[in-house]
Amino acid sequence: MQSAWGDERSFFDLHAHDFVRVSTCVPRVFLGDPLRNAAAIGELYDRAVADGSSCCVFPSCAPRRRPRASSRADRSRDMTWSQNGRDFRDLVEKALDKLGLPRSNCLAYTMPGFATTAATKSYALELMRCLGVTAETLDITPSCEVMLGDLGHAYAAGERGRAVYDVTFENVQAGERTNHLFRLANHKGAFVVGTGDLSELALGWCTYGVGDHMSHYCVNASVPKSLIQCVIQWVISSDFVGADANAVLTSILAVEISPELVPQEDGEAMQSTEDALGPYDLHDFQLYCATRRGFAPAKAAYLAMHAWASDCPDTWERAHFEREPPPTLAGAAAVLEDRAFPLAKVLDFQRTFLRRFFLTSQFKRTCVPNAPKTGG
Repeated sequence: MQSAWGDERSFFDLHAHDFVRVSTCVPRVFLGDPLRNAAAIGELYDRAVADGSSCCVFPSCAPRRRPRASSRADRSRDMTWSQNGRDFRDLVEKALDKLGLPRSNCLAYTMPGFATTAATKSYALELMRCLGVTAETLDITPSCEVMLGDLGHAYAAGERGRAVYDVTFENVQAGERTNHLFRLANHKGAFVVGTGDLSELALGWCTYGVGDHMSHYCVNASVPKSLIQCVIQWVISSDFVGADANAVLTSILAVEISPELVPQEDGEAMQSTEDALGPYDLHDFQLYCATRRGFAPAKAAYLAMHAWASDCPDTWERAHFEREPPPTLAGAAAVLEDRAFPLAKVLDFQRTFLRRFFLTSQFKRTCVPNAPKTGG
């Protein structure tokens, strides 16, 4: 790869991705001994050069004049001298929307289809009970069977099996759920709150038009799925909804992410979204690099390698910095785990993201319901 310096570099070299190594230098100060202090500063500078740093950041009390250049002959580029004496802190504020309306104003529906499991249906009903919303169950299988019969689909003729459970079979269910919700909104004088999120829109993992792609207001359209999982874990840890609801949310987090549109055959595992797409952790990471930072694919892959690869090569960064332990949320069961993947899989899943995000899914993002902008 050709770097910004105009030379060819390995993919595993951070300079190939227009990164630079910055050294924060805090010299040991000797009272009343300026020559010794200058020597200590020069020593730090030489150490930074030896480590391949492109920039040294010294405290504001350091000399403003740049020290004598290092004698290291094989230095490939000069260094920039910077000073910094300011301290920055991030302040995080929590905003709670208090409308003062009863929870019964929320009309919640669970709509079991051909592949809905007893466990997920029970979680939905129990969570609605714990939250005190108006709960109803609408079985969509009869209306789906009518539509599949109108289409002349093999399922309506009594055929079963993986070959029968195609995209039409799946989208008939997704469409029937949305169709019922919009007509219920007409009937009840309400509006439909969307269940989609940023990850699904980025990857096109939603049924276009009359499907989970559409609603009157999509509250999570700018929130990635991995962050939603963390927010749920945070809600559990903060005990906002009570012990009973916390127990249900914990069970929901532990369930495989699935649309539950394909029935399970005997001995088969539940339909898994991540088996089809890849891990949302990696896709959301690539989404951030592409949309918030504008990083090229190679640069995003280099960062993903250090963040996720279980077999990351022994780069300078790995040799000099210990891997940070995964964050924990005190007071809650550790449902979410910090995952790692082989480097080949990290790069393979990046290709999946790039293909779906840039090539196949833009048409779904040009026609979306209103949604809030979440995040900076």
